[in-house]
Amino acid sequence: MENWKNDRIGSCERGENPTFMVKMKSGFVVIGDHQFLPGYCLLLGFPKASSLNELSLKARMQYLIDMTLIGDAIIKVCNPLRINYSTLMNLDNYPKIRANVALHFFNCKIPFINSQIFT
Repeated sequence: MENWKNDRIGSCERGENPTFMVKMKSGFVVIGDHQFLPGYCLLLGFPKASSLNELSLKARMQYLIDMTLIGDAIIKVCNPLRINYSTLMNLDNYPKIRANVALHFFNCKIPFINSQIFT
């Protein structure tokens, strides 16, 4: 069953989220189950906020530090050309702050990844 997708953070806390990797100070790191890029991860912000601006300065700094620490780990394991970071607050099944941490490889075999938007 995929009921964990309805409560991604709660399912991490309960040990029911199969994409969960580690709890960081600012949230939960999960494998990006909606993306097909190898090494793609998400930092699900916790406590929940709809925007970085809702967080205290200290919490914002921790969130951004944690996001880059995820990137450091991905660099050590996957050796990408660089890491692309984005923080989104989309209104999908997770309407709270989350960081997307994606790898960028030179001459990627996925055609649209080498397009201008991803480089």
